[in-house]
Amino acid sequence: MNRILSRINLRFVWPIALIWIVFIAVADYYTGVLVTLSAFYLLPVFLVAWTRSRPETHLLVIIIVIAWTSANYFSDGDHLSHGVIVWNFFIRWLHLTLTAELARYVSLLLKINAELANTDSLTGIPNRRSFNSKLQDLMASPALGKIITFTLIDVDFFKGINDNHGHPHGDALLKRVAQVLSKECMKNEFCGRLGGDEFVIILCCEDLPDIKNRIKRLATRLSDEAASCSLGTSFVNKGELIPDIFEQADKALYQTKSNGRGFATIFDGMRYHETI
Repeated sequence: MNRILSRINLRFVWPIALIWIVFIAVADYYTGVLVTLSAFYLLPVFLVAWTRSRPETHLLVIIIVIAWTSANYFSDGDHLSHGVIVWNFFIRWLHLTLTAELARYVSLLLKINAELANTDSLTGIPNRRSFNSKLQDLMASPALGKIITFTLIDVDFFKGINDNHGHPHGDALLKRVAQVLSKECMKNEFCGRLGGDEFVIILCCEDLPDIKNRIKRLATRLSDEAASCSLGTSFVNKGELIPDIFEQADKALYQTKSNGRGFATIFDGMRYHETI
């Protein structure tokens, strides 16, 4: 359902719903009261309830009930008493309102489920699955005129921190790392937690000096606001496989750890650049 509705521009939800209501009401008028078309009125209810606010949904329900009742009245009003018309109006309103609320509830549950499936429960930033999906989307439509960098981040000596200070302290530290990464992200940039003390961030830069400045600032900010971290950065090229991107960044990260930790190494595809 979400995939289908995601293809519909939200600007067209109301026009589509209203056109459908008119079409069904006209058909309802010509078929008369003996042929029921009630199920077809549910489609615009689901469409609006799934994508718009509750007040808009209830407004649509009123419009549908008026159109539905009017079609029946004008097609065979001589055989319908005022009491029957009022009763039918109320029952239709109740039926469509309950259906709309049920649709909204299911939509909310699906949104919550999607958020839980794509968010790291401890830090609140995207998990590995969500990050990989965002990276694939970016690679398919990269930021024009920008160099996309992929940076792996490891908290230095995290196991020792957990052993010496306890897991609550370690969890708080991971949350601070996630906060720093989130603050560093600008438009078209994003970060994620791969698991344990491993994080990753995508930055869009102008050139190599800009890359060095931003990565250096990131490493410094992590050290000042969270903990000493080692970083390894590679470039992201359109059409490149994600495992290859991870491998290049991991090689840069290995260079950082081999040379003392607490700073960043950038691999441009040919050589390593250390950024203190």
